[in-house]
Amino acid sequence: MMKNCHHCAAELERNAAYCNHCGAVQQETAPGTVECENHTEEHAVGVCVLCGKPVCGDCAVSAEGKIFCENALHQSIFKQWAVVHESSFEFESDMIRQNIVSAGIDTKVFSFRDHVGTSWLSDVKPVRVLVPAEQQQRAQEILQSLRLIGQHESE
Repeated sequence: MMKNCHHCAAELERNAAYCNHCGAVQQETAPGTVECENHTEEHAVGVCVLCGKPVCGDCAVSAEGKIFCENALHQSIFKQWAVVHESSFEFESDMIRQNIVSAGIDTKVFSFRDHVGTSWLSDVKPVRVLVPAEQQQRAQEILQSLRLIGQHESE
């Protein structure tokens, strides 16, 4: 079953704790109280769509319908970089990153696990490997040729 995000109306799994499109915490399905990482006495309204940091209304930065943390670089990275792989495992993401770098493509890795307040995200693939947006297709082709990702992951 599906539901719609209360913030952006994107379609989500019924039990999604946050919207992977905009970052809004779905209070009705988030386990317990999700607290802001900067202000633990405040409820988080969302998680940064790039790094996953839980943020309250005072800390959240909204841009183009997305929720970001206070790190100003995250907005520009989100616009200029594309996710080429998501994983539940740090070592898998590191292997993916190393293969992309060895092909001469720059990478950035963001892990939701870098934030203590994301322990409630147990069913999420919290480690993301990003490449410059204009090199996303090339990076995916390299990973497919090495059989590190399947065809369906690049669609």
